Amino acid sequence: MKHRAVGVGTLVLVLSAAIVTAQAQTNFSGRWTADRPAAPAGSDGEGRGGEEGEGGGRRGRGGGFSGANQVTTITQDANKLVAVFPQGASTVTLTFNLDGTETKNTVPTNFAPETQTSRAAWEGDKLVIVTTTAAGARQTRTLSLVTGKLVVETSTPGAGGAPVVSRQTYTKGPDAPPGRGGRGGRGGEGGRGGDE
Repeated sequence: MKHRAVGVGTLVLVLSAAIVTAQAQTNFSGRWTADRPAAPAGSDGEGRGGEEGEGGGRRGRGGGFSGANQVTTITQDANKLVAVFPQGASTVTLTFNLDGTETKNTVPTNFAPETQTSRAAWEGDKLVIVTTTAAGARQTRTLSLVTGKLVVETSTPGAGGAPVVSRQTYTKGPDAPPGRGGRGGRGGEGGRGGDE
């Protein structure tokens, strides 16, 4: 009976930990516009946000995903998180498994597309994504929600191996209206002649 009681107690603890972990998983879904940082005193007033957030290309000063005033669209379910954002003339789509297994993403760089590997893990209500570039450099993104804003802290290796940490905040906007696929939707106006 004693062993059975210990077994039941252990099972309860395991289930409780699983429930707490599930509750702690933040949902980052939404259309997020990168905030433009305030310009420092004496500057020309042009705050410079993260220009290009993906580690394979130019490192944005703000880190994160899209640059200032650009939109990152995140979709998330129980298994994965997908981030879509512009980078130069390209659109980057990054997929991260939420069960800790490795994912591979191909991203544009200054020279040629590069395949990078990533692993994501929950640390409380924060999602930590560690990405390794083709050159072996490691980049760590930490996603969190703070007072309704998406905060992405990005750590990359700097000179002498010391980490360089940048921070980009995003403001959530309304979801794109259904059927708003561009001007192509106006093609139906050709049928208005039959109503007249």
